[in-house]
Amino acid sequence: MFMAAVDQTLLATATQDFFDIQGSWTSFREATRIFGILGHAERVNLVEYNTKHGYPKPQREAVTRWMRRWLGNQFRRQRRWPSVARSSVFDYVS
Repeated sequence: MFMAAVDQTLLATATQDFFDIQGSWTSFREATRIFGILGHAERVNLVEYNTKHGYPKPQREAVTRWMRRWLGNQFRRQRRWPSVARSSVFDYVS
């Protein structure tokens, strides 16, 4: 996280993920401290949804809002997220 502190970082998490949600919150608290020390506490955030592992619509919308906040008009051209097939890359990430 220390090296990413120059960039904006959003942790999009799922409560029912097979990864422990407490690990995400621990990482977020550590990142918030690091970003804050560097004077950029506003550049890190966490969103948590009561879903399973994947990239469901609420997470995609949160990421879209985050990207619009930091990229402005550069990102506004993206109107819709492409549909992700079930046999997507997310099935192979573990």
